[in-house]
Amino acid sequence: MTRPEGAVANYGWNLHRAGMNPSRWKALVVTTLLGSLGSWAGGHAYDVFYVHGRTVLAVVVLLSMLAAGIALVRRA
Repeated sequence: MTRPEGAVANYGWNLHRAGMNPSRWKALVVTTLLGSLGSWAGGHAYDVFYVHGRTVLAVVVLLSMLAAGIALVRRA
């Protein structure tokens, strides 16, 4: 079958029988792995902060108070 004049073939994301472009396979694998890793890391971070949230918050507050105290002493 012939294409009408001016028509352009769209080979965008089609999987060809001979195989897909290797760089596209690599990009697909990398994005899938990064997505999975990001999902796992996000879930793990949520669990850590859910369990240790108060401790982390207390440490952050104490460190900021210490830094403010040191800054005041240096000014005086």
